[in-house]
Amino acid sequence: VYATSAAVTALVRLRRPEDSTRIQQMKRWLSGIQCTIQSGFEESHPAFGGFPFGSRDLSRGDSGFIDISHTRRALEALAAADSLSAGAKASALRFLGLLQKHPSELARQPRIPLDAGDILRTPFDGGFYISPIVLGANKGGIATPEPGQAAYFYSYATATADGLLALRAVGVPREDLRVTAAIRWIEDHPC
Repeated sequence: VYATSAAVTALVRLRRPEDSTRIQQMKRWLSGIQCTIQSGFEESHPAFGGFPFGSRDLSRGDSGFIDISHTRRALEALAAADSLSAGAKASALRFLGLLQKHPSELARQPRIPLDAGDILRTPFDGGFYISPIVLGANKGGIATPEPGQAAYFYSYATATADGLLALRAVGVPREDLRVTAAIRWIEDHPC
């Protein structure tokens, strides 16, 4: 996904007629790898709407490695090529909402191993974590929950920067709460 996204973006910028067939093939591949109902993912699956690493040997409905970084790059490439369908945007927004811990995606939040809580109250702080599937990739760490509540992943800077760029790639306006909250999180957490 990284390589194909970079190639699409570069070739679209070059605007060479001889690249049009190649660009079309790569756009189709990128669009087809998104985790959607068409590729075997139920809307309740935590990978739904994201873009995985892109392994060829995965079975239908298996995302493999999936994160905000791959998703951002695929969304930016498809947007640059004017090939981001309304369905792809809507599915991507579900994935982005999950990683931003938006209240609308509370039911899909991953259950963290060794979590003794049964009430999931993941706070929407504007930031993002990196993956709901590859739990060990979440470098921000795990928040210690209140008694009886479930643990959750802290937001962190690189995931939030990728999330902000992904929101903008799908056309979320700057004034939207998801964008302003991500910007505020970045401003409130300088390196």
